Amino acid sequence: MSIKNRSTAPAIHIRDPQIERIGWMMQAEDHDAYPGGRIFADSLAVALAARLFAVQSRKPAANPVAGRSLPAWRLRHVIDYVEAHLDSDLTLAELAAVAGFSLSHFKSLFRQATGMPVHRYVMERRLHRARQLMMEGKQSMTDIAMETGFTHPSHLARSMRRVLGLSPAQVRGMAASI
Repeated sequence: MSIKNRSTAPAIHIRDPQIERIGWMMQAEDHDAYPGGRIFADSLAVALAARLFAVQSRKPAANPVAGRSLPAWRLRHVIDYVEAHLDSDLTLAELAAVAGFSLSHFKSLFRQATGMPVHRYVMERRLHRARQLMMEGKQSMTDIAMETGFTHPSHLARSMRRVLGLSPAQVRGMAASI
């Protein structure tokens, strides 16, 4: 193969560490039956599409909403919706529709307004509510997991250890010591 032919090879053959990381995360989600929920899987798919576009065009993807932010009343509407539906398997498309924006605009506007991605915000809200319920001590771990949108108690426990650095037993123990 000549040098000329190598320089015109399709860009798809280029290795990209970001694409590989996103792919590994998607594979892990699939392997573990989507513990992050559909909203996280949707986020990964959008991130992969954006990165593929950026690599293919050989320039960073432009941010079409740079300088704009999510209006406060729309952000409040989305936050209220998330709080009311924490037990549901929320999707990015669903939350974008609540906000009245396209999915791609909503993701960047939400991140700009809150300082975090949508999936992280939803996870933190779920863990906050789960922690409150655990400290009340009136419900079983299974009931708390279902009420806060986790697929099962072990999913809640893993997420709690990863994000808060505490096990459910430690959270319940904190409530007993108060």
